[in-house]
Amino acid sequence: MAQEGKGFAATVALVIGLTLGTNYMVTENKDNNWLMWAIIFLVLAAALWIWMQRESKSADENEAARRADEATDAIRKTEEQIERLTAKTEANLTRKAAPEPAAKVVEAPEPIEKVEPAEETPPVEEAPVPDVEAEVVPEPEPEPAPTPAPAPAPAVASDEPDDLTKVEGIGPKYNDTLIAAGVSTFAAIAELSEEQLVKIIRDAGMRKPPSVGSWAQQAKLAAEGKWDELEELQNNLTAGRK
Repeated sequence: MAQEGKGFAATVALVIGLTLGTNYMVTENKDNNWLMWAIIFLVLAAALWIWMQRESKSADENEAARRADEATDAIRKTEEQIERLTAKTEANLTRKAAPEPAAKVVEAPEPIEKVEPAEETPPVEEAPVPDVEAEVVPEPEPEPAPTPAPAPAPAVASDEPDDLTKVEGIGPKYNDTLIAAGVSTFAAIAELSEEQLVKIIRDAGMRKPPSVGSWAQQAKLAAEGKWDELEELQNNLTAGRK
């Protein structure tokens, strides 16, 4: 029953109850039936008013709960939008702040000096060699060859992590979380599925990023050094999402 119908019924019951009660009081014939019906209609009117008040209160509570849910949902969407914009801004700033490789300066070769030919020396006459028996000198014993020193061990290159923030949607927090989980290179991200990436992020107590679905594709291009194709892909993304 609508609120208007309940209000009308309560008003009618109240009027009838008051009318019967008034007739009972002003007439000399004290008919108890009039009093009984007056009480019934008054109780009915009171019950209808109480019912209306409870339904009105319940409707107000439901409306307040609905508005609270809408406000919570709006706040959540705003936080996600802010997070996406922040991640994209940080990625753009990181790309702009990366220093460009300096051009290698090629030094000009030094001019070659012209070498003048040496003056010819006059031939020297050989002096006569006296006939003397050559003294036999014993040959020295050969010294043992020195043992070659062992070759130095090759230096092991350190496994430096990649700058994962070049993938749109990966901010500093997600970058640190992935590196802490052992995923520190573009190639490692490219080998993971979206579910595996989401599990790593949620295990760290963070929310699922909206752009995680494109991380593997972006990381694959970055691992292969295809920066132009990566930039073209990112231009077609919206906050890292396809």
